[in-house]
Amino acid sequence: MDKYIVKVPRCDSHATSSDRRMKQATITSLKRVVTTDEIASIKEKLCVKDQNETVLLECLEILSKKIPSRKIIIESKIGRIVKRLRCHKDTKVRQLAQRVCKEWNNFFKTQNNLVPVEVKYDLVTTKKRETVKKFIAQSFELESNSKLVCDLESSVFSHCKKLVNNQYQKISRKLVFALKSKETQRNLLSRSITPSELVQEIAGKLPTV
Repeated sequence: MDKYIVKVPRCDSHATSSDRRMKQATITSLKRVVTTDEIASIKEKLCVKDQNETVLLECLEILSKKIPSRKIIIESKIGRIVKRLRCHKDTKVRQLAQRVCKEWNNFFKTQNNLVPVEVKYDLVTTKKRETVKKFIAQSFELESNSKLVCDLESSVFSHCKKLVNNQYQKISRKLVFALKSKETQRNLLSRSITPSELVQEIAGKLPTV
């Protein structure tokens, strides 16, 4: 039987333990997870007059690893600050600022061009979703099948884990009322806020059960 047994040298677990050791990922390490405090801190450093190039590069390096939401970029004005740094006298700062702007722009262009795959649901679900689209369209004075109306309703549906439940009804009603605001309409049309971000904002204001 020994001829069928293949003997291999025993692994030294202590010798390879350091190689197998991996750092656990955290939620804040994700590219799309950005806190307003983090952006505010970076903005403060970037706005210092005659700031040291090393500090600027460190801040831009952090931003290159993150993609804030369009709302955060606009409200914090971090986008404008990074754009100005594209004309900085230091070559490395200038190139890194250009790379950050390009990456952010490419990401949002890709997001806008994505075509969501819509699956068919049961008749009751479909009818309720069509009713919500109709109310959204009336608030916004748009056609029920317009892209913006569909995106808004889809955002509510996705937020509710693709279920037409009590939460779906509550968020939909709040959304319809919010869309009657001219300011909200302007923000959506100017893309200062995305449908998904608006829905998340509305859902965040609802009382938790």
